[in-house]
Amino acid sequence: MEMEVESIDEKEEIRHNKLGFRPQKELIFNKFLPYSDGIDEESQSFLTEIKLNLSRAVLFRELVIF
Repeated sequence: MEMEVESIDEKEEIRHNKLGFRPQKELIFNKFLPYSDGIDEESQSFLTEIKLNLSRAVLFRELVIF
């Protein structure tokens, strides 16, 4: 049982190093999805797109603060 916990911790540490950050909270059911291997890549691409569009909005002064 202890070896199992260590391997899980090691896997999480490798994943966190690959992502570059530690996720706040993960859904435990994501690992059961048929595309669970691609979730990290998909979330990284969405985050990159959000950052890009936010920077464009700031550069073109399209961002309105209420």
